[in-house]
Amino acid sequence: MIYDNIKNSERYEGLNINFKKAFEFLKRSDLKDLAAGRYEIDSDNVFALVQTYETMHLESKDYEVHKKYIDVQYMVKGEENMGFSQIDSLNVKNSYNDESDAMIMDGDKVLYKLREGEFFIFFPEEPHMPGIMKDEKREVKKIVIKIKA
Repeated sequence: MIYDNIKNSERYEGLNINFKKAFEFLKRSDLKDLAAGRYEIDSDNVFALVQTYETMHLESKDYEVHKKYIDVQYMVKGEENMGFSQIDSLNVKNSYNDESDAMIMDGDKVLYKLREGEFFIFFPEEPHMPGIMKDEKREVKKIVIKIKA
């Protein structure tokens, strides 16, 4: 897991050939105006999922784990708590689904704040739990860039 501000994104562009494409998208000036949906960046190698949703209670959330894609989760508007844990410390709740590229896990919930202009990078096999409310439910706008691992 990597947690940083978009101002420092150049530090991570060398990690994977597609990180530069992902961060170029996240530096667009029109992010707040983008409608929810999928945006192609480089076919299935790199694409953006623009999301607007209401954060939820911690008790209703579980960890998700991917195998095929790296997630770059960037907060456009609002803030939320984000869970992160080590895969060995969690229990499988729903086994891996190849179609959704997700396994659902539960266990101890360790939280970090995600604020506007900040991002997390979650690599395959790194359990993460997005969309958790801080003090109360709030609407957020977030972009998840999926990068083929």
